[in-house]
Amino acid sequence: MKGSCGHTLHPSSPDSMKAISCPFCRVSTLLACLSSRTKTWHLYGGPWPEECNNEVAYQRCRENWVSYKKRLVNYMEVLESAAAKEREWEAEHP
Repeated sequence: MKGSCGHTLHPSSPDSMKAISCPFCRVSTLLACLSSRTKTWHLYGGPWPEECNNEVAYQRCRENWVSYKKRLVNYMEVLESAAAKEREWEAEHP
């Protein structure tokens, strides 16, 4: 089974994953999005601005960055959980 990115998906991946990129491509995309938002946020002073000329834009950039960071962390937790389940299954079925 292949994801929308063309990479082969893990055999235990649900059919709903066919429309989604593989984990590698999804993490790469999330990292690229987070990097882009980090650069934009730094234009407004980043996490510790000395002074801010546009508080509204700064807050939007910060909220956007936090949103993408949460997406990445949540997805990494999903992958870690799946890996733990796979290790358990392999231990039970040598």
